[in-house]
Amino acid sequence: MNDFIFTLFYLAIGLGLFERYSERLSFNEGRAMRWAFAGAAVSAPLMILVTKYVLGGGDMFWYFRTGNQLIDLLMTNPGRWGAEIFKLSTRLTAQFPFWVHGAGGGTSTGAMFGIGTWIMLICGKSTYATCMLISLLNFASRVAFYHAMRPLFHERHRVILVFVCVGVPSQVFWTAGLLKEAVAMIGLGWAMLGVSWVARHGMLLRGGVLIFLGCVPSYMVKPYLLFPFVIAMGVWIATERLVSQSEDGRLRINPLYLVVGVLVSIAAVTILGTLFPQYSVGQLGDEFETIQTAGTNVGGDTNYQILAPPEYDGPPSLTRQILMAPLGLLFALTRPVFFEVRSLQLLVNSIETTAFTFFFLRMFVVNGAARVWATIMRTPVLLVCIAYVGVFGAAVGLASTNVGSLSRYRVPMMGMYALIIFGLPALMEQAAAAKQPAVDAETEEAPSNPTPRGVRARRGRSRLSPAVREEMRRRRTGRAGQGTSRAATRPATQ
Repeated sequence: MNDFIFTLFYLAIGLGLFERYSERLSFNEGRAMRWAFAGAAVSAPLMILVTKYVLGGGDMFWYFRTGNQLIDLLMTNPGRWGAEIFKLSTRLTAQFPFWVHGAGGGTSTGAMFGIGTWIMLICGKSTYATCMLISLLNFASRVAFYHAMRPLFHERHRVILVFVCVGVPSQVFWTAGLLKEAVAMIGLGWAMLGVSWVARHGMLLRGGVLIFLGCVPSYMVKPYLLFPFVIAMGVWIATERLVSQSEDGRLRINPLYLVVGVLVSIAAVTILGTLFPQYSVGQLGDEFETIQTAGTNVGGDTNYQILAPPEYDGPPSLTRQILMAPLGLLFALTRPVFFEVRSLQLLVNSIETTAFTFFFLRMFVVNGAARVWATIMRTPVLLVCIAYVGVFGAAVGLASTNVGSLSRYRVPMMGMYALIIFGLPALMEQAAAAKQPAVDAETEEAPSNPTPRGVRARRGRSRLSPAVREEMRRRRTGRAGQGTSRAATRPATQ
């Protein structure tokens, strides 16, 4: 009974808040957002069913069992055990009358048990309500990310942007349960919104507070997500200022802002390396080697191995990891491919990766590498996405040893990867449409200077899409037709 009551309660609250929010959107945006909200709501019970009956269990049910035990303990003495559970949630040493993994302090798994306990407590110990609440909180985080990107896109492209930021299938599904990735991503969208406030509007206080609060969940359960985030933050702050000060809207290197962005990234990475020594630059190579070695000891039909264990291929070295980083990024972006499918889970995952790979390659074939590069260099957000996807994707591809697990681990980067694939063509189309009035003005001012016969007029055409060129031809034809009509109706003179 608790499952039904608490799940319906949080769904009703989420739906009510969403309807208030959707009043600010256009009709097409609102309709796309409703589909995304429905996907988040459906994914919560689907996550439980898939984990139980398709995957045969997982970490989520481990968190549920331990959370139930801690809640029962909390009810016996709220003051005493509430303080211990709070310590557990904040990665501090906690003591309990029974064994709890990570209670010794300093582990993300222990923090996950503590955070999961508090969420389950306000959900009446209901597994379905817990997943529903986490799914809706992640939906709100993705909406915040959408609003960080929204000013860049015209009205006609915002439906695509809703899908990119809010509706990527793997991201919607894997953030709908009591999992580390789902808890960590509750704040990342808000943190990106805070970065946009700082970079675009100079709102240091409000943006800084939002960045700090948005990073707290990741700090607790998935601290390595913060390393690519702070690098991307430095890129955004530097490039936004560089582009805004250039006359033609392209990236121009200004040493001052470049140094500021680099220093912000280095300082943030250094601080994070101090807080989490296993992810510091000096220990990163060893950490990767340890994870890769552990992966070779676990059986599975979809295991893969990029680097051999150090005992077979020399000593641990960060250099070896850096050299193989491009291959790790390729694995993270493209696998599983269709011929690797051996289960229903891999089939579903391969559909998304295959579609994304197809549209990524199509973008270069249709628009050309030069035009793609020019658009990237005048759009700081795309540079941010490339920085985040490049760093995070390479790290996840190297550290993972199983294709099935890789599909879940890469979820934090999928929104930005989708923004590169689907947002970049939309921005190129917007840039082409913005040039159309200038081309029409040139035609009106110089109608008597046609292109010499035999000389192909290339100026302006190679940068315009076929749809824009067809519209220009139709307008010229219409003006010519109107001139002929007026000549035909003019009375004859004697």
